Amino acid sequence: MLFFTALCTTIGAAFLSDRVSRTFPEIAVGFLSVALIGLLVTLVSAPWQFQLVLVCAAVLSYRSMNQVGE
Repeated sequence: MLFFTALCTTIGAAFLSDRVSRTFPEIAVGFLSVALIGLLVTLVSAPWQFQLVLVCAAVLSYRSMNQVGE
């Protein structure tokens, strides 16, 4: 249950951070910090199969973000 709670909190905080980033940048930073802490809790509390999928998704999204910047 902790895994799903942390996952929903992470997704919600990331979504809210994106929504308020232009109008309230300080609040967006707060949402990002909550999202990062939630991501760490999600990685620690998840079964190893989910951990592997989450790490692969993070690596792939990081690579795609770097290709867009080039």
